[in-house]
Amino acid sequence: MNNTLEKILKNSEEHKKLQEELCLTDEELLIHLFLKDIEEKRNLFFNIKNNKMDIREKYWAKATEFAKSYGVEASQHIIEVMASAMMTRDNVMQGGSFVQAVVKNDLASAVSSADPSCLANIRIIVLASRFARVGFDMDGFPEPEISKEEHLDMVKEIFKM
Repeated sequence: MNNTLEKILKNSEEHKKLQEELCLTDEELLIHLFLKDIEEKRNLFFNIKNNKMDIREKYWAKATEFAKSYGVEASQHIIEVMASAMMTRDNVMQGGSFVQAVVKNDLASAVSSADPSCLANIRIIVLASRFARVGFDMDGFPEPEISKEEHLDMVKEIFKM
């Protein structure tokens, strides 16, 4: 038995109880603990990934609401760019060169790095970057919490599911 295994087995009464309950050899216990650790790390990764997706969906929903409040029928691309500008501003995720320029209020860089669609919609993108806030309504008041079903309905509407 190697030193690492001996240290693990000696340092934990909980591990000894587990070994007895499952009738495992020392090596089998080590493998069991290793696999359990991998599963915990995998679950942590997917929780982080899912939480990031949830936050992105909130920004997309706010960008959609913001565009509609200004009477703008924005494409999915523009909604994503608006959300990216908001997330960059809030340090949730960092956008590309166009979004970085918008958030920095660098008009020359924004115009020179914009694709034709972003250039045509630069006004609503800049307004969203400045004024659209996740967690607040259009008047600046805190938004009430929404249920998962309401959140799912908003996502389905955004992506026309």
